[in-house]
Order: sequence, then structure tokens, then C-alpha cells
Amino acid sequence: MKLSERTTTVIICGILVVFAGLLRVPLLNSSFWLDEAAQALESSRPLTQQLQLKDDFQPPLIHILVFMLLHLSKAEWVLRTGAAVIPGIATVGVMYLIGKKVSGGKAGVVTAVLLATSSLHIYYSQELRPYSLPTLFACLGWLCLLHLDLQNIKDKSYQPLFYWTILSVAGLFSSYLYPFVIVGQIAYLSIRYRKYPQLLIYTSVAAAVMAVSFSLWLPVFFEQLTAGQQLRTQLPGWEHLVSFSQFKSLALVGGKFIFGVLDLSAHPFYLINGGAIVILTLILLWRLQLAKHSSQKQMLTIFLTWVVLPILLPWLISFWIPIIQPKRVLFALPGLYLGVAWLCSSIFHLRTHSIWRSVAGGLIVIFLGINFISTVSYYFFPKYHREDWRGLHQLIAQKYSPEQAIVVQAFPAPFAGWEWYNQKEHYPTYATGVFELSSNPEAMDRLRLKTVADHQYVLVFDYLRDLTDPQRTIEKDLERFGYTEVDRITPETGLGIVHVYARTRQMLGYSQYSAP
Repeated sequence: MKLSERTTTVIICGILVVFAGLLRVPLLNSSFWLDEAAQALESSRPLTQQLQLKDDFQPPLIHILVFMLLHLSKAEWVLRTGAAVIPGIATVGVMYLIGKKVSGGKAGVVTAVLLATSSLHIYYSQELRPYSLPTLFACLGWLCLLHLDLQNIKDKSYQPLFYWTILSVAGLFSSYLYPFVIVGQIAYLSIRYRKYPQLLIYTSVAAAVMAVSFSLWLPVFFEQLTAGQQLRTQLPGWEHLVSFSQFKSLALVGGKFIFGVLDLSAHPFYLINGGAIVILTLILLWRLQLAKHSSQKQMLTIFLTWVVLPILLPWLISFWIPIIQPKRVLFALPGLYLGVAWLCSSIFHLRTHSIWRSVAGGLIVIFLGINFISTVSYYFFPKYHREDWRGLHQLIAQKYSPEQAIVVQAFPAPFAGWEWYNQKEHYPTYATGVFELSSNPEAMDRLRLKTVADHQYVLVFDYLRDLTDPQRTIEKDLERFGYTEVDRITPETGLGIVHVYARTRQMLGYSQYSAP
């Protein structure tokens, strides 16, 4: 019995979603890193405080979502599944539908498989932060716009634009870079339907609804912006830690979109594969140009307004406020894969020599090969994993009890990763309360030596201290007051060394305390 087209679409979409879900299971229950732990802690507050987000430069939607998820469980895999994995795998299904709409079922499958296997998308589909969620809203918005056609306009049936408006409002409350998605989508409508002013009027009304909706949040946004500017002033090195060189950022976005979580370098692997992708793409575009492919103009418009414009605009703004990062423009990645799938599918549809089909197939194979290597590397190599705060806490708990040790961190407050995993054993923790210890010669007064001296061991974290304590003031003062370093704890992921200090008079008996 022959299945209907709708049934076939549902089956294929379901298979792709399951496939994407399976690829997002490994490492799903790994430790929260700093920002994820901060997200979980902020969302743990009472509901009345969920909109008090001065110190987190994010809109409120993710906070509300995680707040609800925390009532189900505090397990990492549960929180990540609800806030990131489900939006991530849903995006894969949506991209199948978009690819099918633009260039047929095979192009839809290629688009979805490329996105499902992308290590960059897998990584941020497992992150308890607002990157997967706005990507889903962006793709759903594009699905609505691509279902709009001339018959809708003639019949004045603007239902797709109504849904697009709702999705855009949701997107605005999920990411501060989402306006660039909307600008691109409006540009697409303006180019595609420039001969139909009635549609442009509706689009203007929709944009006004979006603007009015988001204006309710503007006071908090300006508070967050002011707090971010103050942090850059108080801790100048922070900007270099969370952002990239302006003139390298575009290349970094492109490199990460292609190579995923891998560390980019001048290694032949990146040069050969990157060069091959560029050359094969140009060759295939030239072949389509000769054939004057019917959908070439439409796809060029989609690519420019989905991928190029939403990346270029935040890059330009980053000359004043550094906002461009690959994860923050993750919503453009599905558009890149759609372009690749369309290009190769269009070549296969041409009645041309088989060599051209081999070139198109080779381009897909290169992308899939890179995705396979980068995804496997993410699974198996710790250097690509998130900061293991949970593992560090366990390492410390194996050697030092909360009754014997105090943790010292050079930061205004305890690091969120440590605070999240310290809720059970509850090691006493002292944060110095300032951003730069070296700016004040009375550093040890802030450290409250009397409080520290009540403990046999002082555990000093290296994490971020190149920014907050570059002169190692804490160690100098501890040694001045009779402490000596007796141990070091080094986790596998990038959390730095934890230096363990004990008073000199305890050194003779250290061996009996080295593994309490």
C-alpha cells in the first residue's frame, strides 16, 4: 500500500528527530559549567524574582522555562533536555520541512542530517542557556514565511504571517540578538514581495506589534546593559575572555559553523577541507549559473537574509558593544546547511554529466565527514567538554572534609559552578568581594584571616585569577601569615589548579591529614 505524502513526511521527520535525539544523549548528564550553573541558581529563586535579571544579559524566557523545569528535577539531563535538547531536535525536524519546501524531500533530508550531526548544534542543544531555543523560533519563523505564497496574498490570507509574528515575539524574549533574525526576515519579505504593498503594510504592523511587546522589557534591558558596561570598566580583561578580536570574529563564526567544537588552527586538516568546501561551492554555483536554475534567485535571497545579514549586522555593532560569538548567532547555522543542501540537490536535478553530481556528492561527504570527526572528538576528548565543577567538587571531597577546609575564590561572590555543587556538603567558601585584589594593598583584610585560620586547610582556586588576582596576592598573604602549599588538585577540564595551603606548624603531621 502506497503511503500518502503527509504520512511519508511524518515518518521521515520522526526518524530524523529520533536520530538527532540519540546524538544528543552522550554527555547530556555531564557537569554544569559556570554559566549553566548560574542559570540554574538564578532560576531557583522564587517566581517573583525571576524578572530581576540585572546581572545576566539575557531576556527572561529561558529563566521562566528553567524555573518550571526545576520543579520536576535538578538533574542536569532533565534541565538540559527541557530547555535545550527538545528545541534542538525539533529544529532538525523543522529544517527537514524547510528543505523539502525549498528544494524537495532529498534536500530536506540532507539539511536535517547535516544539522543533526553538527557538533556545534549538538553542543548547544545540550547547554542550559538560550542558544537552542531562539534557533528553533528562527527556523519556525522561516517555515511560516516560506509557506506564504502569492495565493495567500491574493486571498488576503495572512495566517503564516500571524504565526510568524507570535514566534518573533517569543524569539525576542529568548535572545537579544534575535532582532537581527527579524531584520533578515523582513528584508526577505521586502525583496520577495516588493510588488505587493498590502503585504508590506501587514509586515509593518507585525513589526510594530513586536516592538511594542518587547518595549515592556526595555527598562530591564537597559539595566543589564549598564551592568555589563560597568563590568567591562571594573574588569577590562573580562571583555577579552567572553568575546573575540573584532577582525577575527567573522572568520571564527565561519570556522565554527563548518568545523564545530574543534580548535581552529592552521593545521592542514582545516586548510584542506576549508579550501575544498570553498572551491567546490564556487564550481557548483558557476554550473547552476550557466543552467540559469529557476530557484537560484529565491535561494540567494534566503541565504543572504538568513545567514549573511543576521551575522554581518551584529558584527558591525560589535565595534561598539562586543556581542558577536558563534553560539549567539547559532540561528544562522541551519540556513547555511539549507544552502548546501539546495545547491547539491539542484545539481542532481540538472540533466548534466555525472561528474557534476560527483562534485555535489563530494561536497556533502566533506561536510558529513567533518561533522563525524568533530562530534566524535566532542564525545571522547575532555578538552572539548564543559568545565567539570561537579568532578572538581568530588575530587576535593575525597581528600578534605568541610570541617577541615575552607575554599577561597578571588571574585565578588562564590563561583556559580562551585555554589551549585556545594549545596550538599556545603564547604565554607570565602569570596574576596572585589574584582581585582592587587588594586588594594589590604587584600588580606578582605580575606578575613581569622575566618580562614580556623581551618586546617585553605583551598585557593586558580579559576579566572589571571583577571582577578594576577599578582597572586592571596598566596603571598597566606605565606606571610605562616601557611605553606602542601597539595595541588588539577581537574581534567579547564578549571585551573586548586592550591591547598596548611599552616607551617601542621606540616609535621601533614601525612595523616593528606587524605582525610
